[in-house]
Amino acid sequence: MRIEHWWYTLPLRLRSLFRHAAVERDDQDELNDHIAAQVATYQRHGMTPVAARTAALRDLGGLERRREELRATRGTGPIEHLLRDVRYAIRTLCHAPAFTAIVVVTLAVGAGANAAIFTIVDAVILRPLPYGHADGLMVIDHQSGGNAVPAELIRWRREASSAFTAIGGAVVHTATLTGRGDAEQVNQLSVSANIFPMMQVAPLLGRTFTPEEEHDGTRHRVILSYAFWHTRFGENRGILGQALLLDGQPYTVVGVMPRGFLFAPYWAVHNDLWTPLFLDGGGNDWDTAAYRVFARLRPGVSVTQAGALMTRIAAATKIEHPKADAPLQVTPLRDRVVRSVRTELWILLSAVMLVLLIACANVSHLQLMRAAAREREASVRLALGAGRARLAQQSLIESLLLALAGAALGLVLAVFGVRALVALAPPAIPRLDDVHINVVVFGFLALVACGAGVLSGLIPALAAARVDPASVLKQSGRGGDSARRRRIGRLLVISEFAMAVILLVGAMLVMRSFAAMEHVDPGFDARHVRTMQVAVRGSADDALARREPFFNELLNRIRALPGVEAASAINHLPLHGDTWRFGFWTQEHPLATGENQPSAFFRLVRPDYFRTMGIAVVRGRDITTSDAQARAHVVIVDQHLAAATWPGDDPIGHQLTIDDPSTGPEWFTVIGVVRNVQQADWGAAREGEMFFPYWRSDSSGATGRFTNLLTPSAMTLVVRTRGDGAATEAAVRKVVTSLDRDAPVADVISMQHAVDEQVAEPRFYLALLSGFALVALLLAAIGVYGVMSHAVASRVREIAIRLALGAPRSVPLRLALEQGLALAVAGTLTGIVAALALTRFLQGLLFDVAPTDPVTFIAIPLLLLFVAAWACVVPALRAARTDPMRVLRLE
Repeated sequence: MRIEHWWYTLPLRLRSLFRHAAVERDDQDELNDHIAAQVATYQRHGMTPVAARTAALRDLGGLERRREELRATRGTGPIEHLLRDVRYAIRTLCHAPAFTAIVVVTLAVGAGANAAIFTIVDAVILRPLPYGHADGLMVIDHQSGGNAVPAELIRWRREASSAFTAIGGAVVHTATLTGRGDAEQVNQLSVSANIFPMMQVAPLLGRTFTPEEEHDGTRHRVILSYAFWHTRFGENRGILGQALLLDGQPYTVVGVMPRGFLFAPYWAVHNDLWTPLFLDGGGNDWDTAAYRVFARLRPGVSVTQAGALMTRIAAATKIEHPKADAPLQVTPLRDRVVRSVRTELWILLSAVMLVLLIACANVSHLQLMRAAAREREASVRLALGAGRARLAQQSLIESLLLALAGAALGLVLAVFGVRALVALAPPAIPRLDDVHINVVVFGFLALVACGAGVLSGLIPALAAARVDPASVLKQSGRGGDSARRRRIGRLLVISEFAMAVILLVGAMLVMRSFAAMEHVDPGFDARHVRTMQVAVRGSADDALARREPFFNELLNRIRALPGVEAASAINHLPLHGDTWRFGFWTQEHPLATGENQPSAFFRLVRPDYFRTMGIAVVRGRDITTSDAQARAHVVIVDQHLAAATWPGDDPIGHQLTIDDPSTGPEWFTVIGVVRNVQQADWGAAREGEMFFPYWRSDSSGATGRFTNLLTPSAMTLVVRTRGDGAATEAAVRKVVTSLDRDAPVADVISMQHAVDEQVAEPRFYLALLSGFALVALLLAAIGVYGVMSHAVASRVREIAIRLALGAPRSVPLRLALEQGLALAVAGTLTGIVAALALTRFLQGLLFDVAPTDPVTFIAIPLLLLFVAAWACVVPALRAARTDPMRVLRLE
């Protein structure tokens, strides 16, 4: 009922507010008219204007009685005073629409940008993860970044139970779903049975895995994600108990997770389904480093204590098993989710805060200039008995109303800004699905509005409270321009320039970094190359003896398609695919005890891969079809691996292996050296790569480590085209379906898209920082222009006298440039000192550019001085065209 009562009485309240504003306007007009009439009467009796005003202000008996009547009828409490000040502020601002609009828009830009960026920060960094008691969830991994092996996970479960209530593992796969229409590649996550209870998230339908299903590899169970259940099965609740064919094996659906459930938010977030992770028999597996390990802390155990325990376990494990990777680290899951973007988002929020501060400085200066024009009004109110605190309160209320109006408009801008940010944000930023304006953002915006109102209105309020009525009334009605106000205005401009320097320096550093990244040579020609993954898992061609013939026939048919220049295949694409790294040995350099084993990226390629990708073979030869047919033990290395392994020697003919030499390894002979290629991260230093041929298995079905490793069931096709890549893609799909209808085609992209993805994140941050910096530059230029316009206007009489006495018309220009450039230089120097201290926080955003880049720190001050000079010249030229006789006649 209270809400309805408030809603229905709102029109009455608004009407009352405007009625009281009108009454107060009539009262103020009555007071002004009475004073003007008294002044006119005294002047008719021969008094000077100053003496007439003084006498009129002394003769206020009737006006004081009227003032007492108003107090008696309206109340004299603080609430009544506040309401009257609010009504008076609204009326005053409505009478100055141009000033009000400029201030509101200026503050709206700053407030809206802050709200939009804070919405991202809140969703990504501040908001808890959507799990029960999420602060207790941890990630356990190696400090080197490597994943855990099954033997480590089993040991950690056994020896770290004093610090953790549960420890679970997860492994990501891709699987082929068949038997329900067209074959489809799905993202599968195998998890230990305690993962879902650890997250404290109940399924939407059905149940989660049981411990028995983790220990029995024959119990094929599957849990669906909500998105997969919605798109593939139309939210059919009867899916429970049905079987899905994954890689040719039946899996029974036992549950569906709720909408929005992601695990884990920093890795494998788009998985379609979960299957049990079978751990039995993995106690001696020290080679399969593919497990991500998650844990929940026991109550009362700190992260530091858990980390110390895991360090001791890792040290003991290293002694028993030298192949184990140590040391270990324990990291809160929330920190792991946001660690790649935390610094960047805080930098963006700091940048928009600087923009808001510059806007507040601009608004404060505008209000100072307006206060100078309203000094007569303030003097009259003081003479009528108003207190100085009341004047300061009135000015501060006006500022707060402007800030609230700016925040309201900024909220509208923030809504559209958030949508644009989410649409343009790179995939590297996690939890974007949770980004929306909520109560927290409203509270932040309210704090921003109050802070902006106080910051922009405090100095004008103090200036209004320190008005001297006697000195103002002696100026024949002209508003004064005190030396104190001029100093404050100059300090505001200096602060604007300092903050603009910080933003512009940051933006230019990121811009130069982005330019450096744009010039990185990936080592291949990405133009006109389309890629797609083809897998035969679970199909008739999944037999070892049929895999190589299938891919060989597939590539031969693709090469015969119109518009295809070349075609080949690789196990994992550079820049876009997974990365496998293996340690290797050479015959010339057996690994000594305690020596770190060299390692390199492992690639598996079909013939003609290097020509298709535009990778130059700088020495030796390429892999041929006969190498695959004959299961030849050959390998191609890149320049980096060749130089590091056989420095000063020709690598052709040398041998290496990825097996321990003590176990009777299979040696592979180097037949070629190719150009270095950017492998995983665009900005990372290039490391060695080994390229092995895709083997053809014999019909006996014999298996071994190299047979399984060099004959995978999934490969990524690379096709170089002459024309429309989309048409070629459709033709390739038809070829794959004609060979094996159970082989899905997935992950279709162009190599140019893979390259663009690598620079998408820095491009995003560059666009935002550049936009904020341009706004800061514009606001700083407006600030200088306002100062110089006001300064020239206050000295127009002096300029007119100088011109009348014969001074050249360049005098106003010289005076304006001297004063304006002095402010710009002071602000720029201050900003440079601050920027030198702050740019070190940009280190994570920079590539091949130092935080103290001299080009940046020279170019930005020159740009700002040029902008300041322009802002000074415009009002100076207007003053130089002043007619001195007209000005002096008016005086």
